Amino acid sequence: MTNIRSADRNIRNAIQAQGKSVRSSLRDLKAPAALTLLLALCGCGGGGGGGGGGQATALNLSTSALSVSASLADTASPSGSVTVTLINPPAGKSVYLGVGATENGISSLSYSNSSGAQATVSVAFKPPYTLAPAQYRDTMTFEACLDSACHDVIPGTMVDIPVTYTVSAPTGPNAPQLILGSSSLQATASPGDQSPPAMRSIAVSVSNVNSLAQFTISVSQKQPSIFQAQTQYQSSIAGQIDVSFETPTQLLPGTYTDTLTVQGCYDSACVNPIGSPQFVQLTYTISNSVGGAQGYTINVYPLSGNDLIWDSIHGVMYVSVPSSAGANGNSIVAVNPATGAVLNTVFAGSEPNTLALSDDAQFLYVALKGTNVVQRFVLPGLTPDITIPLSSDPFFGPLYAGDIKVMPGTPHTLAVARIITSGEPNGAGVQIFDDAVPRPTTTPGPGMGQTINSIVWAGSAASLLGADTSPVSAQGTIYSMTVAAAGVSIVGGTASGAGVGRMYYLGGLVYDDSGAVANPALSGNAVVATCTPSNTIFQARAEAVDGTLQSVFQLANYGTAVMLLSYQTQTCQPIATAGMGGVSLDPYAVPRLIRWGANGLAFLTTDGKLVTLTGPFVAP
Repeated sequence: MTNIRSADRNIRNAIQAQGKSVRSSLRDLKAPAALTLLLALCGCGGGGGGGGGGQATALNLSTSALSVSASLADTASPSGSVTVTLINPPAGKSVYLGVGATENGISSLSYSNSSGAQATVSVAFKPPYTLAPAQYRDTMTFEACLDSACHDVIPGTMVDIPVTYTVSAPTGPNAPQLILGSSSLQATASPGDQSPPAMRSIAVSVSNVNSLAQFTISVSQKQPSIFQAQTQYQSSIAGQIDVSFETPTQLLPGTYTDTLTVQGCYDSACVNPIGSPQFVQLTYTISNSVGGAQGYTINVYPLSGNDLIWDSIHGVMYVSVPSSAGANGNSIVAVNPATGAVLNTVFAGSEPNTLALSDDAQFLYVALKGTNVVQRFVLPGLTPDITIPLSSDPFFGPLYAGDIKVMPGTPHTLAVARIITSGEPNGAGVQIFDDAVPRPTTTPGPGMGQTINSIVWAGSAASLLGADTSPVSAQGTIYSMTVAAAGVSIVGGTASGAGVGRMYYLGGLVYDDSGAVANPALSGNAVVATCTPSNTIFQARAEAVDGTLQSVFQLANYGTAVMLLSYQTQTCQPIATAGMGGVSLDPYAVPRLIRWGANGLAFLTTDGKLVTLTGPFVAP
């Protein structure tokens, strides 16, 4: 009959009593690191409690020390054994063998071949690849007991033996080494690509070994926004790294470089590396051009702005720069859109916003959001000229410029859609200014039911159109206004279903940033077409209308990408689509898109960039 019981507490106490040095408490051992077994059913010979012939009971071990070794590359753990023989057992009593050990290198203990007064204790050691190269020392303790719990230890029977486990790392020319199938990877894409380049794979293997127990590939990278690296295994010594690149519409055009650091390991925790780290150089190039009949070239320049406008006479673009831009804040900047070069910078006042240009390019008007004035500049030198105050409302306070437009053929005359900042709807009446002199007649002010905060001249100096573009406007109304020497008056209106963002006039039709095309001469719902993409997740639309090309250009967020779309005027038939990444638009604010030059578009981003697009996409 064989009986195994835990005896770790008694063995530990016996070890402590004799002053033995043990690396770890036996209480921390994993079963069956401490065990007892029935060594003999009864002692033989005479003498109550003592051995036969007066000799003391003792344990005889087959060895006085146990030593094993292994290499990190070994797939199997080493083992050892100790044969224990009971000498001179006490007469008439059952004797049990208690065995315990510390666990620095030892994994577990077991017994076998128990026969009479002899047993073999087998020692299993921890897998070498889970340990760092070193020498691990343990102590095994054996004792004879008169009870199965080993509380009653026979005096003088406790025996310790040292156990040494040496784990070494292979060295020399025949040591395992990590081998990569390639030390570099390249990928290319165009800015309009909706899918990333094909995945690239790198083979990884280990030389000078047939198999490993826990082969692991560890990969680290410097710029995880560019790509992802994933590992898969084909065998115990071979695998591959799959490199996936970001979609081009997530990144700006340019060349992105990165380094993969690859380390092979003997173990899953990568405590033990195989040879030296290997490196893979990655190059991912996103061109700034798309070829073909609808191709385009994108350029991105660092420039924050609230609004921009193109001066075709002087061949320059003006940008209103907010105070948040830092050193160049609260200014008007003249830019060469072909190169991004800043040609001139002048102080504008507090928070320059909406811009308006006279059609002869004599004056640039700038609405200041920080104060209730419009500042005029003389071109091309951007010389400060007159300041136009916008007065105040007796109840709502100062009035500000929501939109400004210069009268066609009359550079000294400006129409201003005034707004309040204390609520919605925010329209506070349209007023006409000759230089800084206001004409007395205005459209109704705040709370009068005819809110206008976006305006456009309707083909002549006598006709003006306006709409409410505030967020609370459920259905926009286009108001027709007549302009005379006394000022401006509303003469009619049509519920158009339009009225989001800015308005554009071409050939008797009104286009706005919502994509609607309306005929203000119609009664009731005047929308005759809608230029919008079929996908409803498009946000933050803005438009630019080109009468010469008979094209409508639209800017939109498409998830995390920015898209530019072109349509035919009047019918809104789609023409082409251009895409790019690496820039962002505020989904809750209407951005600004303009035409410039013979075949250019430009817009400002939320993250402080000026983006220009040129090519057949704009002017096929």
